[in-house]
Amino acid sequence: LHLSIRRQRQMCIRDSPMSATISVNNFSFSPSATLISIGGTINWQFQGGTHTVSGSGFNSGTKISGQTFSHTFNQSGNYNYVCSFHSSMTGTVKVE
Repeated sequence: LHLSIRRQRQMCIRDSPMSATISVNNFSFSPSATLISIGGTINWQFQGGTHTVSGSGFNSGTKISGQTFSHTFNQSGNYNYVCSFHSSMTGTVKVE
């Protein structure tokens, strides 16, 4: 049973992508929830307006349309983030 659980966990990790792209546009992050593997990188692409990506341990600073921000997540967990200018803009990165 222990081996089976470990194998399922390894499969889950292997199935998680090493990178993902999130669009920042129209006062939203799309997708707003993203799953990546430990060591994976999220790339935020700013497509309209003036926004930020601010979370525990990362902050894009002010970005405008056409700019990008990337962050690599080296520990498992759930990482919530928000736009500092628009508190209704929120997202989550799950790292496993």
